Amino acid sequence: MRKGPIYVGPHCPCLCRKPPVFHRSGFDTGLIFISPAKGKCIDLQEPPLAGTCEFPPKGSRGADKGNVQAWVRLARAYRFGIGVRQDRSRAIEYYRRAEALGDKSSAEEIRWLKDPTNCVGFASEVEHAMVIAGRLRFSSELWGDMGSAGLLFRNSAERMKWAIKLRGRVDADEAEVESWVRHSLEVNRLIRLGYSRGEADRMAGW
Repeated sequence: MRKGPIYVGPHCPCLCRKPPVFHRSGFDTGLIFISPAKGKCIDLQEPPLAGTCEFPPKGSRGADKGNVQAWVRLARAYRFGIGVRQDRSRAIEYYRRAEALGDKSSAEEIRWLKDPTNCVGFASEVEHAMVIAGRLRFSSELWGDMGSAGLLFRNSAERMKWAIKLRGRVDADEAEVESWVRHSLEVNRLIRLGYSRGEADRMAGW
């Protein structure tokens, strides 16, 4: 095991093509850092993220398992903007690498993320609870990347601030839709009573 500054990236800067290794940071979803090459690393991303990594010995039985977890963690980093700028296409790319090593769950993630209208999801149950709040949500704010494309989150607190803002947008969007539905129902009721469309609109408040 080597210790020192390790940085987020898809492979070693020396181009040895070693896969990244898993490092559990203080962030609740974990981060991926590249393995140190020849005792040192090159800063591939800003800001630098320090940590400790462990690279499985070449040919060891645990190497393949470690590689799969590394690619999945790296995919999640890009999926949710954890330490790197959120990038759906790169997340899919790294899920594919994990799938190639036999990770079945990555195949499901790829199928979901390939449809750009599917929401990118939440990095934690806490975020999910904050935004969804146990309700049946229908806001278009929850489609696609949910406004997170290109964003970089340095810690869980920044992710939570984003989730709170997303919750506000979702609530406002759904409130507007519900108001429009109530208005339409009232207009239709008045029209059935014999009022013109214009009269019904004015009586209903628009």
